[in-house]
Amino acid sequence: MKNTLALIGLVVVLVVGLGWYLEWYKLVSGPSKDGHRTFNVDVNTNKVTEDIKTGAKKVGEVINDAKSSSSTPDRNVPGQPTGLQVNSDGSAVITLPKIEVKTGN
Repeated sequence: MKNTLALIGLVVVLVVGLGWYLEWYKLVSGPSKDGHRTFNVDVNTNKVTEDIKTGAKKVGEVINDAKSSSSTPDRNVPGQPTGLQVNSDGSAVITLPKIEVKTGN
């Protein structure tokens, strides 16, 4: 249980740090009328979407490069694409080749 909570905490810290570094959001502080402090968060959703698409495309290229440079025989079924594909709406699909297993007699 402690390890799971530590992993969740690490993921949260990484996402917050990466978002700050990539300027996905900005946190602005200032005084209000009553003498209190106000905090505003400005989220740049267009930049987040663009960065995720770019990252997914790069991961797909790395997977395809690693697959093409491996010494294992090619198991692709003709006519079926494999690897990571990024759709126009920003979603990603991982397509794996079909492997036929023939059993005995």
